[in-house]
Amino acid sequence: MARRKDIFVQIEKDIKRIEKKSQEIAEELAKMFYDKLIENIETNYFGFKISDITARLREAYGNSSKMPLVDSGEYLSSILVDKTKVMVQKGVHKGGLTFEELSWILEFGRRDKGSPPFPVWRLTYGQIKEDMFKLVNERLNELKK
Repeated sequence: MARRKDIFVQIEKDIKRIEKKSQEIAEELAKMFYDKLIENIETNYFGFKISDITARLREAYGNSSKMPLVDSGEYLSSILVDKTKVMVQKGVHKGGLTFEELSWILEFGRRDKGSPPFPVWRLTYGQIKEDMFKLVNERLNELKK
């Protein structure tokens, strides 16, 4: 009877180890994506261009930056990582939109307003997806040791 009980204790321990490791992996993946997303936005890695209209509007407000997504820094600083989630904070951008609305418009564009998409979230995920899966495999293999 003792051996039967031992196996259940071992199974429970292993499940807890896997559960803990899974949480650590999820947090590491979120941080990995967040870091790459911020880097891609700050460097304009994907080479997005702003429209002439946007450039003129920026100049009218005293901003001559031709870099998309970083003109005021508000959008960039609204992107957060919280354990296993990468998201935009709740709140309102100085232009009147919520950060969630702004994020959606920037990612997908607005044809009705002539705003092109800047799909930095989707492209960043595509860029590092393979590395993310490699990381998961490496971390899970550590459990086998």
